[in-house]
Amino acid sequence: MKNVFKQITILCLVVLAGSVVFCRKEAAPQPEPRWLRIYCDGEFEREVDVTGWEVNEDVVRLIAFYYPWQGEDSIDYNNYFDYWEWEPGPHRCWFVLNVNGRLVGVDPNIIPPSKIEHPEWILTLTGIDGDTEILKNFPNLKGVDYGVSSSKDIKGLASIPSNLRLYVECSNITNRDLRRLARFSNIRALHVERSDRYHGYWSSGGGHNPTRCGFRALRRMKELRVLWVHRLFEDSDEIDKYLKNLPKLRKTKVWIYDVLN
Repeated sequence: MKNVFKQITILCLVVLAGSVVFCRKEAAPQPEPRWLRIYCDGEFEREVDVTGWEVNEDVVRLIAFYYPWQGEDSIDYNNYFDYWEWEPGPHRCWFVLNVNGRLVGVDPNIIPPSKIEHPEWILTLTGIDGDTEILKNFPNLKGVDYGVSSSKDIKGLASIPSNLRLYVECSNITNRDLRRLARFSNIRALHVERSDRYHGYWSSGGGHNPTRCGFRALRRMKELRVLWVHRLFEDSDEIDKYLKNLPKLRKTKVWIYDVLN
């Protein structure tokens, strides 16, 4: 009888210990709420929930650039640059990005490194194609915006150092191309746009476009932060099931008209 009582006591203690461990797992601390206030040339523009964001990994879209968040609580951006030799002084340029008084983003095809006073400030680039040698001019570079308009362009992504984050904007791609893109674990932003043979917003036919099944490949992109899908589906319902297991996806826009859904 004593042995039976002893066994029951031990069993109860084991169950109790397991309950304590389970409770500890359930009580994991949640990150403190954080917000990023964004100003454009001194005027308040918007506020972004950055709770749980990671420095250099999460991004904010500013003008034509993906800006890798640096842990700020507020940023003030503009696109002024002293570029035109025949008209000295700062002018608005779509190929530069200034954040909190520093030039942090450029298109190096338009602004050569020789014209950049502090190349160590550059965090993000746009307009990058097959020439990756130019990346060596920016020692603190975090990410690059890369355009893909054919299956051939995807090969160029492999030439970009894997320690850099990729912000990929693509059109004229197939389901197979989406599967190939999903192999790049350093893609943080992906923009997929409908491709048409003729110019014009509502032209039809001709280009390669992925189907909803092609987006199944996105399930492997565990580090993806931003997804834009333009003129392929009316809303995200058609691909939502492929996005459920992407824990770090912060922003999704799926639209077909000028007004976002």
